Amino acid sequence: MTDASDNQAHMDPTEVVRAFFNALNTSGPEAAAKYLADSYETETPPTPPLSKEQWIGSQKMFLAGFPNLHETFEVQSVDGNLVRGINRVAGTHSGDLDLSGMGIGIVPTTGKRAKAVVSVTHVVDDGKIISTKGEPVDNMGLENVLAQLGIELL
Repeated sequence: MTDASDNQAHMDPTEVVRAFFNALNTSGPEAAAKYLADSYETETPPTPPLSKEQWIGSQKMFLAGFPNLHETFEVQSVDGNLVRGINRVAGTHSGDLDLSGMGIGIVPTTGKRAKAVVSVTHVVDDGKIISTKGEPVDNMGLENVLAQLGIELL
């Protein structure tokens, strides 16, 4: 009998990345994490690198503040195990957003819609994403998302 992880190991890198985003949008970060290597690391400046567990925690934090958060990944190129594309993230701030870990505090619900656009490179090996490097596009990263909610960082 073949289990799901055996099938996942045979997926091409683009299929792995698409399955990851599908799981993230339909079932949440814990379900999507099955497509991440145990040693996974992600980095999108100015946020420091995050491990797999830290990424799950950050996703839960943002989902608490943006319950309808949706991410769309558009593949731009594939080179071996590198999948490059644009990640568009959007949602309505309809829950408290706890940014205490960033020294900002809890951002009460604003009801405002916010979005971010990030150029991303995923590295895939053996059916798992092993790393993600992102760069905000046109200043559309975390600082801009907070500005859309009326929060200016110094």
